[in-house]
Amino acid sequence: ADSVGEALGMIAEFKPEFVLLDIYLKGKLTGIDLAQRLGQMNIPFIYISANSNQKVLEDAKHTNPYGFVIKPFREKDVLVALDIAIYRHENQLKQGERQNALLQKKAAGILASAESWEHKLLQMGKALQSYIPFEFLSVGRQQTRDDSFYELCFSRVGFDEYQLIGPAELMVITNLKQHELAALKGSEHINPIATWYDENEFSQLITSAPFKKLFADTYGLRSHLTLPVTDGNSKTYCFNFYSRRADAYDAVHLVQCKSLLQPLIAFMQSMQQLPNNPLFAETGNYAVHHEFSARELPNPFNDIIGNSHLLLTVFDHVAQVSPSDCSVLILGESGTGKEKIAGRIHALSPRKDKPFIRIN
Repeated sequence: ADSVGEALGMIAEFKPEFVLLDIYLKGKLTGIDLAQRLGQMNIPFIYISANSNQKVLEDAKHTNPYGFVIKPFREKDVLVALDIAIYRHENQLKQGERQNALLQKKAAGILASAESWEHKLLQMGKALQSYIPFEFLSVGRQQTRDDSFYELCFSRVGFDEYQLIGPAELMVITNLKQHELAALKGSEHINPIATWYDENEFSQLITSAPFKKLFADTYGLRSHLTLPVTDGNSKTYCFNFYSRRADAYDAVHLVQCKSLLQPLIAFMQSMQQLPNNPLFAETGNYAVHHEFSARELPNPFNDIIGNSHLLLTVFDHVAQVSPSDCSVLILGESGTGKEKIAGRIHALSPRKDKPFIRIN
């Protein structure tokens, strides 16, 4: 294919399992634009290009390719890159199946607990944090009436701590009345498919999405991922993830959304059966809630001071890598706490009862 339009037509017709992609194509759109569409369609791809300057490589990297081959190339180079890419893709699919099973097990445990519906939803948000990182999460349905408003939000304030923000808190924080919040939310429509927005795309989105702009301005949010969940009764609930990082979300997170969707649908269907749940009943329960923490175990990072979103991201990475049996490279300038992070990885790992040996 010589252009993005021609390539999309061929993809629709032949439904390829893998795509070799040149960056420079005919027309205004480039291979990088096509790569973004391939990511949304969950089709893996490898770049083949004669251009290797840093700016192009950075732009290409953000589309999460499975490889990059520089022209001129040997046939063997392409075959090796394809073998590695196919292995990575198959491994990612298996990982998605494992994520689905793990979230399903966590959801069953949350639903079986005696906690309130708010705490159950918070626990699900906490479970999703491992797959889709966020500093702010809102959950709600399409706004259909001005006399009823409900949106439940969670603001992350620490490694394992979240503040619950319901309608009452939102009215206080934004200095808006219920009908004003309902009008802002009602002017937006739920995207029927999951998608993500980087900083530039999010800035453009909120020019026509005043409710999302309210969150962005109030909490300093810079990127966004939306995940609609439609149950068997055709009711759609939207999980809106926000981050203070400009590039927190990418095509990999959309793949994860796809693998997590079925457990989320089952969870939301079960949540409908809980009594006094205004998220589903659309009642005006606006009692003020105070800080609502998901912390149930001692904070493993108590000896590391700080709770910025960047440091919390480091903590998340530590929690994700600690259970695995693999080597970890920790980078940072002298005095930034590399040994502290290494100690936390050890403390959270299956090897925590064995010696932690420091070699300087």
